[in-house]
Amino acid sequence: MESGFAEIVRTLQPAPSVFAMAREMFKAAWDGRAAQMAEMHRPLKRDILKAEKEVKTLLERIVETDTPSVVKAYEKRIARLEQNMSAMREKLASSAVPVGNFDKCLEHALMFLANPWKIWASGRIALQNTVLRLAFAERIAYRRNEGYRTPKTTIPFKLLAGLNNLKKEMVPLR
Repeated sequence: MESGFAEIVRTLQPAPSVFAMAREMFKAAWDGRAAQMAEMHRPLKRDILKAEKEVKTLLERIVETDTPSVVKAYEKRIARLEQNMSAMREKLASSAVPVGNFDKCLEHALMFLANPWKIWASGRIALQNTVLRLAFAERIAYRRNEGYRTPKTTIPFKLLAGLNNLKKEMVPLR
């Protein structure tokens, strides 16, 4: 029973060329997302600088003004600007650009996708449970006289298997 399951885990390993292609796709997505986030941050940073400059100008005007009603109006305007700046800074922080490089951040995940058998073969129960949770979408059915049923794998392994099973033929010449 265990050897049958071990074979199922071994079949999850994609071909090296398929994995290399998938890795490049992940890298392109990572770089695209980083560029998109940097592009979104540019106008926010510009607006924050503009608001800071306006606050500075208003503070200078407050110092020069003697009329209490004008001072109050300036103070209200400064309070609104500071609230807006705070909201913009919060938005900047919540939509952070990916930190670190692609290889460092996704190294372990990619190693797992490249060869889940290596982790399974370690024999450590905690790691084997992790493989079960990450590789299979649900419990694997087993029939006594028939063996294991076809397992339902998680999306990353489905995609890698789909790339692995593509027909690779040249277009025939006319």
